[in-house]
Amino acid sequence: MAVGEAEGMLPHEVGFDYFYGLPSVQSDYTQFLVERQYADMMTNKELYTKASQLRPEGLIKGRKGGKREVAYPINSIEDISMIDQVLRDESVKFINQAVDEGKPFYLIHSFSKIHNDNYPAPKYKGASPAAMPVRDAMVEVDDITGELVALLKEKGQLENTLIIFTSDNGPNEDTWPDSGYSPWRGGKGTTWEGGVRIPGIAYWKGMISAGQVNNGLMDLTDIYMTSLRLGGVIDELPSNMYFDGIDQTAFLLADNGKSRRQVVYMWSREDFTALRWLDYKIHFKVFNTAVPRRNIDASFLLDIGTAPWVFNLNMDPKEMASTGHQYFEWGMPQATKFMKAHIATMKKYPNTDIGLGL
Repeated sequence: MAVGEAEGMLPHEVGFDYFYGLPSVQSDYTQFLVERQYADMMTNKELYTKASQLRPEGLIKGRKGGKREVAYPINSIEDISMIDQVLRDESVKFINQAVDEGKPFYLIHSFSKIHNDNYPAPKYKGASPAAMPVRDAMVEVDDITGELVALLKEKGQLENTLIIFTSDNGPNEDTWPDSGYSPWRGGKGTTWEGGVRIPGIAYWKGMISAGQVNNGLMDLTDIYMTSLRLGGVIDELPSNMYFDGIDQTAFLLADNGKSRRQVVYMWSREDFTALRWLDYKIHFKVFNTAVPRRNIDASFLLDIGTAPWVFNLNMDPKEMASTGHQYFEWGMPQATKFMKAHIATMKKYPNTDIGLGL
């Protein structure tokens, strides 16, 4: 997990003790290796030379306070196909070392798959019923997850470890055949449900009763605060900073627990676009995708007209027909209050300028 790949932005440079992983995304590597797909750049010597100035070298590792170094060079498709096996081995090593030394550990295992472009490890080629790379990659991710859980059991840590399995965004429909799909409107790059609604699994043997399904709201930032609570250090947070996350420990651990989060706020770069409150989705800006399955490459972010667009997700989970003016006037004052309070926090605690000029 990283907040960027520039100097000072990798996990071990922003607080983590150790980092081993991708400084960028998988397609930043394959675009220099797959001539058929990226021929316009690869076969043009001038363009290739210029583009290569930003070419990532491989998997990076580094320790807190130390320099970064290339741990696994990536120079071929074969190298690409083995990235997740290499990351699996590194996480196995990390867990073994922590347990053997009797130290508590916090591990974020981020996969390169199923981000495009997918090249499954050799033993996973054709492993899925679809026999397509993106589906084979899902089988590989599933197997690695199972191996890590099995290791925790072998080391006697399964009953002492909270495991959360989730994603960072909805499926990217732009990248067929490496794309995913969902029953919701839109996809990655938008703040329609297809872009922001993601599955999440929380598992803790002996602590979380199995088989529960809950539709309560939880944001990825909540994982941070929940982790701090379970680690016994949430009271050590600095008082001069604003934290978006909410401690959801009780939500996860109690049978049929209730979420402590009232609202999920949604942004596109510097634009506040929407919020989810209870079962309602209120849009203050909307995405219009001009070409089917081109949520990133061919979308407009548009201002709303007379009234915010509102959808009751129990009745209209695909966000097809706004009923805000007709059936949600009772809720609009509260939704507006949530929005204004949230925007006020951004003014009091502005985002850090990292020089991107956005």
